[in-house]
Amino acid sequence: MEAMKRMRLIACLVLPLLAVTSGCALFVAGPKGKSPLSPVKLAPDAVKLEVTNARFAYDETELHQQIWEQIDEMQIPVDVRRALSENGLRVGVISGELPRSIESLIARESAAPADSGDLLASPETQTTERRTTIHARAGQRSVLLTSGIYEEKPLFIHDGSQLSGATYSQAQGLFAINAAPQGDGRVRLKLQPEVQHGQSRQNFIAEEGAIRAQSARAKLTFDRLAAELDLSPGQTLVLGCRLGQPLSLGHFMFTDSTSGQTMQKLSLVRVQECKYNDMFVLDDAPAIGKRRRR
Repeated sequence: MEAMKRMRLIACLVLPLLAVTSGCALFVAGPKGKSPLSPVKLAPDAVKLEVTNARFAYDETELHQQIWEQIDEMQIPVDVRRALSENGLRVGVISGELPRSIESLIARESAAPADSGDLLASPETQTTERRTTIHARAGQRSVLLTSGIYEEKPLFIHDGSQLSGATYSQAQGLFAINAAPQGDGRVRLKLQPEVQHGQSRQNFIAEEGAIRAQSARAKLTFDRLAAELDLSPGQTLVLGCRLGQPLSLGHFMFTDSTSGQTMQKLSLVRVQECKYNDMFVLDDAPAIGKRRRR
């Protein structure tokens, strides 16, 4: 027994010494609740966008009017603004702090339980979270989801000269985003509405001398409805729908049904971080955005 105790004591003393001398280190746990990994650093050409989603009853017309009276829609070119209006969409900008009506709406929505309404039940098809972050890279497509996937949805599109409609299965609304830092703190955002529908299909794409397979669903794109504007620090882009156009693109993208009640939605997009600065870029260096230092 005494011999065994001595062997155990020797093992307790020698094994940690061997671990250190052989290059191993004992794991030291960090503070509880904090990740030991370093935070992800933002790429020089990337933009961090914070998206806040809120909903309120479709029949709250006075609140709808009050909110949009405090949003500047004039920053969108008149032809694009007209095309958006014909299709039930509204896009505008808030400068500075959010109006109290919107802050109260966000607080009210945050306290309410989530409900998928008439969306498909599968978790991966649900609408976007109430608050999420998009890391957009210059020249690369990013996506802002505005709805979950509906099993079947009728939709009418106004193309400027005529109105056409169809019913789409497995349909989901989104905005394709292209973000370009301007070097002075501003970010040029281009947002184009899109509807993806049907089952995913495999396509073959030729790229850099090679052919690769890519799974994608059929989609409707709307070039006339693409909005492009410069967003300065402290400004918030607001996306929503117009009332009274029940089968429009705006109604499809920015309403849903919760417990039998139709809700209208708002998506608020704010530039949270942008590291690109062209103050230190040489005149002959390529610019990330369209703006160049003079």
